[in-house]
Amino acid sequence: MTARIYPLPKAEDDSRFTIGLLADLVAVLEQAGYPKLGGHDLVDLRQAVYGFLYGPRTP
Repeated sequence: MTARIYPLPKAEDDSRFTIGLLADLVAVLEQAGYPKLGGHDLVDLRQAVYGFLYGPRTP
């Protein structure tokens, strides 16, 4: 098994984590046939992606 890369060390400001990144993820999900996201779903998606990228590392 390979070593984990994510989550990344938290940065003060990561210019890659943008609304554009979330819009791209939404587009991919919708193109795959998932229902359109909006409102609180977008907030939850943002939190989930942030947690994956920068959350606490688990064993």
